[in-house]
Amino acid sequence: MQQLKYTYLWALGLLFVLSCTKADHSYVTYENNLGLYKGNTYQYLKDQPKGVYDSLLKALDRCPELVEALTSDSVTVFALTNKSFVLSLRNINLARQDSVPAMSALDLSSIDQQVLQTYLARYILKGIYPSRELLRASDGYAVPCVLYGYAMQIQFASSNASGFLGGGPRSILFSDRNGSQFSSNWVSVNTVTVDIKTQNASVNILPETHDFGFGVGFIQKVNSIK
Repeated sequence: MQQLKYTYLWALGLLFVLSCTKADHSYVTYENNLGLYKGNTYQYLKDQPKGVYDSLLKALDRCPELVEALTSDSVTVFALTNKSFVLSLRNINLARQDSVPAMSALDLSSIDQQVLQTYLARYILKGIYPSRELLRASDGYAVPCVLYGYAMQIQFASSNASGFLGGGPRSILFSDRNGSQFSSNWVSVNTVTVDIKTQNASVNILPETHDFGFGVGFIQKVNSIK
């Protein structure tokens, strides 16, 4: 009986080790081969189903320099779905409604173009950083945006949910550093899909719950312009 007990425990231990080995292997080597697009990144966004990136494209079309970057530069992109812009505009307009005197509502076509471009640029970073690249730095990288040199933080993050288009335990923690070295001052969001490859970029998708502009700072900047 004692012999049987030890045999059972040994088998459980072996199963655990094999399971961990398998998980660690996929964790490091998984490639998002389902997310391959034979075109530039701007084309990729335009080719997605209607109702996903309409707002992002509307904002981009007011910012020709960013469209140019998505067309020809090597970049890492954090793509925002329509709901991210809905959340942001709702918060902007609630603040405008509550101001004294109240201010008229804004939409993506009436937000100041320079402010829009400044904040939208923060979602397009110089250089291509697939998730496997981020494994090399436990604290991640401070990476400048394609315009203005503003630094955003990207860091590898494990995920229990499917982090890839076709499954896989990866995610990227994407943070607005707010000009600070201290992570306690950063505003962060985890991706829901990573490593979609286009001809000139690595594209990651942000959750619908993400507020475009990373919250308060963007709202105040938009509403400070009369």
